[in-house]
Amino acid sequence: MKIHHAATIDEAINDLHTFFDVDMYSKFRPEMKVPGTRGKMYRQDWFRNEKEFREYLEAHFDILRKEIRRTRRKKK
Repeated sequence: MKIHHAATIDEAINDLHTFFDVDMYSKFRPEMKVPGTRGKMYRQDWFRNEKEFREYLEAHFDILRKEIRRTRRKKK
């Protein structure tokens, strides 16, 4: 798997925003209709409580902080 590293702080923030747009919708609504079929897909890692949601956010903002620090070091 290739890991993408942002070139700028703005890009790192935009990457996190894009990730949240894609990932969080199904974390709150784990049942999704599969396009073109009558079937449904069920996400297994949906939020069961507020604690899980807070841990999820904290983990992803930690990733953002690391990307920002890495970007700042790279500029020097």
